[in-house]
Amino acid sequence: MHNDNKQQSRRTYAFISTDRRKQFINEVVRTGMPVTRAAKTFGIKTSTAYRIINKYTDTAEVAARPRGGARYKKMTNDMKDALSEWLEIHPDYTLAQLANHWRKHSTFDFH
Repeated sequence: MHNDNKQQSRRTYAFISTDRRKQFINEVVRTGMPVTRAAKTFGIKTSTAYRIINKYTDTAEVAARPRGGARYKKMTNDMKDALSEWLEIHPDYTLAQLANHWRKHSTFDFH
């Protein structure tokens, strides 16, 4: 049965700091505590706990993978100022005209 009003929920993941990972690994590797018990003690999902332990035993790495990526500004403040000036002078420009004007008259470098 299809429900149009049902919103899809997005999963959120708790970040586990490097220090907390080290503490967890210490409990499991050095004291011999079972992974599932240590996971429960630390409030970590069992699958995440095994992932942390496997990564440590395979690579000796403790830190989590970097999350997300660099977010670069698409426009600098100078570009925004120039755009604002052009729009004040030519408020009737269409987006295509504005883009054409920008390419012809801009001194900004686009990558």
